[in-house]
Amino acid sequence: MDLQMPEMGGFEATEHIRNELNSDIPIIALTADVTTTDLEKCKMVGMDDYISKPIDDRLLFNSIVNQLKTHKSLTKEAAETKKETNLKCVDMSHLNKLTKSNENFLSQMILAYLEQTPFLINTIKSSFENKEWDTLCAAVHKLIPSFSLIGMKGPYENTARKIHEFAHQQQLSQEIHCSILELEKACVETCKELETELSTLNCEINET
Repeated sequence: MDLQMPEMGGFEATEHIRNELNSDIPIIALTADVTTTDLEKCKMVGMDDYISKPIDDRLLFNSIVNQLKTHKSLTKEAAETKKETNLKCVDMSHLNKLTKSNENFLSQMILAYLEQTPFLINTIKSSFENKEWDTLCAAVHKLIPSFSLIGMKGPYENTARKIHEFAHQQQLSQEIHCSILELEKACVETCKELETELSTLNCEINET
């Protein structure tokens, strides 16, 4: 991906591929002007590697081979994770046990999660984009306890802890970006499930 392209530059094209098309296809930046700022921005927008001009064929070949190996490995892991998480994200039996099936208490817990989680996810995303590491650490730290509280299934607590560790080390990488997107997707799905449960629960409360 050449950084200097007509109409749409490499950064804008990569952001479109990652955010609009939701594609994780490997992207290697090609640039004649290698600066620290450019390299950080390459990582920030989701590029996987960079090659400086004039292009060395051997370096380009090695980079392509490495990215294909990494992409194949990540695709396999994603497929295995998807297979493991086909079930609902939320374990309602855990919530019912925790609240002793008290409908009002259960409703309050779900509502609190629905109010807090989208705000925390947005904070995590914006603080990562702005490299506000302390804010990112704090937001992830607040989010982690909610996973066990609502009986959230899947490896998402470990994903959140990984993000926290990256942020603590102020380490900007494609891996933390992918982990944040994975966490956001899981939390969005969890909120959808809980909204459905809350609607059903409120109907039951109104009938009593």
